[in-house]
Amino acid sequence: MAAKNKTTSAPKIKPPKAPKASKAPKAPKEAKASKKSRAAQDDTELVAARATIKTLKATVASLEKSVAKLERKTSELKAEAKKLRATASASVKNCLLYTSDAADEVRRV
Repeated sequence: MAAKNKTTSAPKIKPPKAPKASKAPKAPKEAKASKKSRAAQDDTELVAARATIKTLKATVASLEKSVAKLERKTSELKAEAKKLRATASASVKNCLLYTSDAADEVRRV
């Protein structure tokens, strides 16, 4: 019987697999706290924005009243200016400037 030629070889060793990179999930309590914090911040910003809008609306209303008042005053002043122009024009038309030729004749002599 023929002897089998056995060669001994070292067993193949597989390299260890690298661990998969994964993000550590947030703990549920931390996630809820973070959401609550963001919600509170959003609520604060919303309240501030509403207050700003309210202030701006009041300012616009005040400015609109001022504009209306100035427009009335402008209209009154235009009417008064028109009356003054008419009066001045009438005064100028009724004014007669008289000059005598006699004064010139006296000097010529």
